[in-house]
Amino acid sequence: MNYRPLKNHYIKISANGQTEYDAGEGVILIPPENSKIFLHWTNEKGKLVTTYTLNYATLVQNKFKIINGTADQIRVHLVEFGKNIG
Repeated sequence: MNYRPLKNHYIKISANGQTEYDAGEGVILIPPENSKIFLHWTNEKGKLVTTYTLNYATLVQNKFKIINGTADQIRVHLVEFGKNIG
């Protein structure tokens, strides 16, 4: 096959808000320009394990929390990657 369309959509996050997302085997997150977005992964007990500042298009996996560090609503572009692509 010469091409493979990928499913994609946007997640809206309110000003200084946060949301949880399950990326499963992987999604590519594309942040808007001039945004301040943080990703947090926690263990089963809710303790912070890893944090990442989303500055570039990034492949992420598993369940994580997206945190908007700005006073404006943002939209993060998600491109599904992995076996859910069809």
